[in-house]
Amino acid sequence: MKGRPRTFDEGQVLSRITDVFWRKGYVGTTMSDLVEATGLTKPSLYAAYGNKASMYSASLDRYIEQQSQTAYVHLKRDDIGATKAIRMFLKASLASVKHPDGPKGCLVLSSSTDDCGGHLPNHETAKVHAMNALAQQTYVAFFERALLSAGRPTSDAQALGTYLMTLHTGLRQMTTRGVSKADLEDVVEFSVGCIAQQLDSCCDQ
Repeated sequence: MKGRPRTFDEGQVLSRITDVFWRKGYVGTTMSDLVEATGLTKPSLYAAYGNKASMYSASLDRYIEQQSQTAYVHLKRDDIGATKAIRMFLKASLASVKHPDGPKGCLVLSSSTDDCGGHLPNHETAKVHAMNALAQQTYVAFFERALLSAGRPTSDAQALGTYLMTLHTGLRQMTTRGVSKADLEDVVEFSVGCIAQQLDSCCDQ
């Protein structure tokens, strides 16, 4: 016998769950928080998404999917120059946290903090590590392509990739400290200029 069809939008509810984890982290989020944010009962949440760890895992997946569609997509474009792609990537990332009432910082970064405290379940710990590794690979691969297209050796791709990852993480984290969007965009422009110099200004700006 089939159960009753769900009368709520699972994607919309997952978005609300993600926002709670993003604001409070895994440790700081309680089931009562999730019940309040979604308007669903605990049994309904468990039936739809599993336990708290499963909800967190689904939230991480949703977060990465959203970032891939809005920010990371610029690092995979081949119709614009490298420095322009970096500028668009960083500005798109900042735009996703610019709403004054929205969550700030980076969900994966807060997850890494929870992981350092030993608070994440093993499966979610492995997922966070894999996400960080994938981000690093994306940055390095981007610079390898940029350097190759400029006829330069790719020996600096690793350092440039690590620099961009550090910059991206730092910018998003600074949104939690009350730094204005205008000031952060100034940092973006300064950093893009530094990267352009490292690439010998060979790419379109």
